Amino acid sequence: TRVGDSMKRSTSKVAAVGVDPETGLFDQLGLVNRLEQELSRSGRYGRALSVGVLKPTVPAAGRVASCAAVMRKELRSPDIVGHLGGGVFAVLLPETGIADARQLVNRMAQLLETEGLPYQTRLIDVREGAQGAEALLEQLLA
Repeated sequence: TRVGDSMKRSTSKVAAVGVDPETGLFDQLGLVNRLEQELSRSGRYGRALSVGVLKPTVPAAGRVASCAAVMRKELRSPDIVGHLGGGVFAVLLPETGIADARQLVNRMAQLLETEGLPYQTRLIDVREGAQGAEALLEQLLA
């Protein structure tokens, strides 16, 4: 039926909001929304939360999807990863202290380098300064 078809189409459009079409990961909007939830949860329960960004040091053209697959495969189920565009990935690591987060993110960067894409990383232990999700991402990307 036509109504059923149009409902399917509109549902798939809604599902695509906040998702990066190139990788299937969260895009910046989706990641900011999830980060707000994780910041709230971390603050409410006094749990660790580390946030990291991996930026390619050379253009990522054509290699973003394979890098996204590596990230997805290596992260634990509670971890959240998003693609912010241009091969830049952000990871939210709930209940992970900064030392463990640094180890994990550095290992991810090494794995991505085996895909032919060198990365630089930055991390923040969110408890060090409570701020909004967008400000936090901006600080990491600066």
